[in-house]
Amino acid sequence: CYTQEGAQGAGSSNLALGTGSAADSMDLFINDGGVPSLGHRRWIFNPPYGPAGIGFAGNATCLYTFGMGGGGQAEWLAWPNPGFTPMEAVSPTWSWSSPSGVGSPTAKVTRLGDGADLPVTVEVLPYGYGPDTMAIHRTNWSAAAGQTYRVQISGSGTGGATYDVKPVTCP
Repeated sequence: CYTQEGAQGAGSSNLALGTGSAADSMDLFINDGGVPSLGHRRWIFNPPYGPAGIGFAGNATCLYTFGMGGGGQAEWLAWPNPGFTPMEAVSPTWSWSSPSGVGSPTAKVTRLGDGADLPVTVEVLPYGYGPDTMAIHRTNWSAAAGQTYRVQISGSGTGGATYDVKPVTCP
């Protein structure tokens, strides 16, 4: 069943095998567990990305990610996103991206409920998966629904950012 068009499409896509639905695959791509570059997440969150195409058959998903017709641009992007985020979407590794570059960034995460500064490590990720990105690895703590986490980024090409992440449990 090989075709050149199929090979070209797969070569320009995020691929998942063994999932129960296309939605499960999207969760897998965004979480990007075990993928040090966070490349699946970064292609999806690339501001000029669009249009998208997704296919699902059996237990395999193909998400076309190299389309560049979206025309969007943002000063920076974060995952989890600022504001309310479903607890199920709060991945173990957070990320922050900027088309202006991430430079030599630092990140500070404070749990506002008790003012605790939570330990994180920062890793500048390899170039080539959308905008420059840093990974924010949580060190021995878990996010909890109902808490607010203030994230402060400094040392980036944008001069930094401060935003709050508010995980919530969805009914």
